[in-house]
Amino acid sequence: TVVLDLSTSALGDLWITLSAVNGACSCWIRAQHVDAIGAIQEHADELRARLSNAGYPGASVQTALWDGNRVRELATMMRRFKGLNVEA
Repeated sequence: TVVLDLSTSALGDLWITLSAVNGACSCWIRAQHVDAIGAIQEHADELRARLSNAGYPGASVQTALWDGNRVRELATMMRRFKGLNVEA
């Protein structure tokens, strides 16, 4: 999983999550503005094609409105490591 926390001039703040599990790629793009969601959805087929060319055929690209709460997103992402002992 790779997470990109971006602030762009054209689309505003974005929280993008790319996950690859067993060769299947899932791309979630969260944006704060409806106009940004529309622009991203207009280019979703192109993004799917590029992910396919990168070795992820059948990748899914999904969008969602987002309130911009980066702290919550990070906490949600880190929850899966709860209880993981990284000491040798």
